[in-house]
Amino acid sequence: MNAFKALLMREYWEHRGAFIKTPIILGIITSVILILAYLLVDKVDVNFNSGQGLEYGLLQMESMKSQDMVTITNTFLTGVEGVYHFVLFIVIFFFLLGSLFDDRKDLSILFWKSLPVSDLSTVLSKLAAALIIAPLCFWVILIATELVSMILLSIFLLLHGANPFTLLWANTDLISHWAAFGLGCLVQGLWALPIYGWLLLCSSWAKRRPFIWAVGLPSVVFFLRGWFAAFSFSAQSFMNVAELLKSIGTIFINALAPYESRSDFLSSFNLGVHDMTQAELIIKSMLNGLMSSKIVYGIVFSAVCVAIAIFLRRYRNTT
Repeated sequence: MNAFKALLMREYWEHRGAFIKTPIILGIITSVILILAYLLVDKVDVNFNSGQGLEYGLLQMESMKSQDMVTITNTFLTGVEGVYHFVLFIVIFFFLLGSLFDDRKDLSILFWKSLPVSDLSTVLSKLAAALIIAPLCFWVILIATELVSMILLSIFLLLHGANPFTLLWANTDLISHWAAFGLGCLVQGLWALPIYGWLLLCSSWAKRRPFIWAVGLPSVVFFLRGWFAAFSFSAQSFMNVAELLKSIGTIFINALAPYESRSDFLSSFNLGVHDMTQAELIIKSMLNGLMSSKIVYGIVFSAVCVAIAIFLRRYRNTT
């Protein structure tokens, strides 16, 4: 257990730039966009409000129903969370793609194999870093980002004589959004398991350019399968290819955006017909999505890929 914990700490320290700095940069960009939007809103003549700028907007907000304000704040928070989910997937994609390949490329694998650490623990630690450490880092920094965003919005409202507590904070369910993002990271990891397993396999197999193996090989297979269906003039072949692409598309969409892409989420914008908040609907939507059999198939496929990656690591020490 201590060895596995040390391996996890190794992954964190070696990739803290991607796990920590990337979400921090996203948070800074979000704050800068809010500040620029505030500074520019009075400079831009908007036709639909006769150029009255922020003052007119505040009057409109104060006259809104509470439910309308909830929709606005929740949509903003969900948009920020969607960006974090997308970037998290990209970070993990390239982390796993180079996780086993880089050790062989710089020959550090020889050092790690001289230690009393099994290949099983090494490979699983990299998968655990993708499923636990990276999402946890993004989650903590997302919470900080949304708090800073809410504070900035409160300051803007105070500068124009509005009450941020009744107008903004009372209409925002931050706790539910943070819970939804945390659950979203778990759901994202489950849907992305077959992708993660495949990346580990390609990283352990490729002698050079693992990205070509990870992306190019499946693309060639599907291209050839599509051509076969086209030249067979078989409706069933086209249906099989379409069904396969649909299944893979579902996995990718849920891996990139675990709740932003679901139809249940889209219906949650119309909050007037629901007894739950948008964040609660998002959580319900994700839990319903876990009932899909595709997740079970993905776990099996991922287990096979990880097992092969462990086997290959035992016998491949260089690129």
